[in-house]
Amino acid sequence: MNFLNLFGRKKEAVDPDQPDVGASPLEQTTEAFVKERKETISIGKSIFPLVRSAKDPRFSKNRMTSNVFITDELAEGIVMVYGLDIGDNFEIINENHCERFRLDKEELFSIAKRNLLNKTSGNIDIEQVDFSENIEGAQPFYRARLDNNLDTSLMLVDEFWEHVSKMLKTDLIAVNLPAKNLLYFASLEQMFSFRTMRPVSGKMYEVSKKDGIEITPDTYIRKNGKWVLFSDKY
Repeated sequence: MNFLNLFGRKKEAVDPDQPDVGASPLEQTTEAFVKERKETISIGKSIFPLVRSAKDPRFSKNRMTSNVFITDELAEGIVMVYGLDIGDNFEIINENHCERFRLDKEELFSIAKRNLLNKTSGNIDIEQVDFSENIEGAQPFYRARLDNNLDTSLMLVDEFWEHVSKMLKTDLIAVNLPAKNLLYFASLEQMFSFRTMRPVSGKMYEVSKKDGIEITPDTYIRKNGKWVLFSDKY
């Protein structure tokens, strides 16, 4: 399933490509862009929100430095950070970047969200994951695909989950993000799908460790537009 132009009409208030006075620092380019992509790309169009584990050791080490990463708690155990796309990786935005680009936290969020919405327009695919031939009693669940870099960032796109709610006919959606390029979801009310998804996700989390792309083995529930950590007592 492809949500064509799902977010095409969404616009953010902040537009770094049309600054009020003078040239915006966001319009500058980096050597990495020129080297890796062979073209000039503005920094203002290359900042994206990323979902990462709050237990990521880079964050604890970073707190001891003078240039702290800009983070926001998304739910217990996971945080939203901001990444500058430098071609083959993301450079995490810190306080020094914000000073250099003359950005406050609110503007950073608006720019990153706008870029994510532009990225998702017509590019989100949903596929069914079915292990019923290999696992007795298994029921299909779903995987959301974007570009293998920002797949888990789809947790931040409310419009996408509104469509998923209509598709699954429920507002209670369970999500697993075992790795940076994997986002699984299922209806919490479809217990066999939910119970199939969780152990599969747990295995993928362990497998992803060898590549250093793991995020979390935990499950999150979307309820009333918010993400909460799933508990077996839920």
